[in-house]
Amino acid sequence: MDLLMEWVTQIIIFVLVASMIDLFVPSTAMKKYIKLVVGLIFILIFLKPVFHLFQIDIEHALQSSFSHLQLEDYGNSMENLIKNQKREIQASNDAYILEQMTIQLKEVAKEPLEKHQVDIVDIHYEFLANEDISYDNLEEVIVFVQPLDKEEGDVTIVEEVIIDTKSTLEEKPEKDSYQIQQDLIKVWELSDKDVTIKWGGGAS
Repeated sequence: MDLLMEWVTQIIIFVLVASMIDLFVPSTAMKKYIKLVVGLIFILIFLKPVFHLFQIDIEHALQSSFSHLQLEDYGNSMENLIKNQKREIQASNDAYILEQMTIQLKEVAKEPLEKHQVDIVDIHYEFLANEDISYDNLEEVIVFVQPLDKEEGDVTIVEEVIIDTKSTLEEKPEKDSYQIQQDLIKVWELSDKDVTIKWGGGAS
């Protein structure tokens, strides 16, 4: 009779404790694991008379449950850590690849751009959203250009100045941008990609 009373008392106390845990534990990813452990403990307490009959060590069973939970949580933490490290390594590799590609593109375009008297300041790349950095996923190449600096001692030939009030200040840059764009598409062999010319320094 004492065993029965002790068993019922344990069930009542555990139900109260479980209710308090459910109220105070915040809704996080760990809450489902806590509920799982609480449920297992309740089942073990509820089946305590059966364990007593078959001489099953309930303390050992509880320890095994907690150990399993800790191992699972540790495994999830390690998996997340590995994923984060992979992302960091991939981002570093992508940045290096883009940097080397920018250097090569600038070198290839140096001679064709001399006739336009401009130089490439920076190159930005736009890729398909949520896709790997690759040529197939490249959507647009944004090229920032600026006029070449005149070295001291250079002689500049002044051409005849014709004033046309119907022209706008943007016409020449727009015309130059188009010619520069076409030359870069040709020399870079990017006929299937968008190439945009912008004047001035690129944003860091």
